[in-house]
Amino acid sequence: MDWWRAWNEATAGAETIELEDQSQAQAMADAVRRDPIAAEFLKDARTELTMIWNDPRTGILCKGRADILGRALCDAKGTVSIDKWRFDRECARNQYFGQLVHYSTGASQLGLKLESPPCIIACEIGPAHDVGVFELSGDYLELARDDYDALMDRLAECLASNRWPGRYSAIQSLTVPNYGTEVEFENV
Repeated sequence: MDWWRAWNEATAGAETIELEDQSQAQAMADAVRRDPIAAEFLKDARTELTMIWNDPRTGILCKGRADILGRALCDAKGTVSIDKWRFDRECARNQYFGQLVHYSTGASQLGLKLESPPCIIACEIGPAHDVGVFELSGDYLELARDDYDALMDRLAECLASNRWPGRYSAIQSLTVPNYGTEVEFENV
């Protein structure tokens, strides 16, 4: 087992992945590069760009790492499906829009000029690794900006008071969503 100890010491701190995962990631990256729309956003772009700035409204020191920064600020996402209605829901559920607003704020504060609104380059995890580019604009951008501003205000309040409350200050009632009333409870 000396080889195992030597390998562990030589790779200390390195993240290892399974060969199958590496193959999948490479296939997805290749699919994104082949996609004509995504390829336009990759031209002359910088990747994994770390940005540090002060929030213009609160003065809070912020940090973010943009996946892709070229003619637009883009986030790269792997997803089960790029079907628009499904990916819209995934974006909302995971608050991808807030992340893009955060990065966009940083880019703006650093004086980086972008030609297009922020977008997400999404690639399906399963073969054939279909790719879609989704722009964050209009109502989504405004809603995401409002949410971001509210979160930054709350963070500023917490920093000022050194009080870090949870989401709820009282007991919450659960409600059954409309689709939950259609569930049959047979064999329960």
